[in-house]
Amino acid sequence: MTPNSPVVSVTYLFSVLAVAVALFPDVQVHWGSTAVCETDVQGTDTIFDCSYQNPDLTSVPPPSTVPAGTTNYSLMRNDITSISQADFQGLISVIHLNLVFNKITALPADIFSEMPSLEELYVSHNEISTVDPNAFRGNPMLQDVYLGRNQIDSLHNKTFQQ
Repeated sequence: MTPNSPVVSVTYLFSVLAVAVALFPDVQVHWGSTAVCETDVQGTDTIFDCSYQNPDLTSVPPPSTVPAGTTNYSLMRNDITSISQADFQGLISVIHLNLVFNKITALPADIFSEMPSLEELYVSHNEISTVDPNAFRGNPMLQDVYLGRNQIDSLHNKTFQQ
């Protein structure tokens, strides 16, 4: 399949998107949703901001829309109800993840294991009632987890052990 074909593969489109973001860092990204995410480069940090799209953003954008090398990923103040490990696949450079003020109900096992560089996780102000004891397995750099203002009654005593 070539770029001139009437049907262009999704892989090709995402490759073009990745090049466009690399060449033009202050670009807006659309992926079939009415939500708009913006990319900004500040020094050595690449910020991918999908905040304040509520109610247009009800799920995490495909990881292929996140620019390579993104260090700060913000999805705050949306209507995201659930997250899966696949939502963060390949986001190995993300250090700060902000999911504050959504409607997430659970943090399943290995949910952030595709993000080995993750140091700070903000998931306060959601509807989380369940945190799997292995939710943070595979996150050796994780230092700060903000879980306040959720519906968590208890945490397993091994939740924060590697």
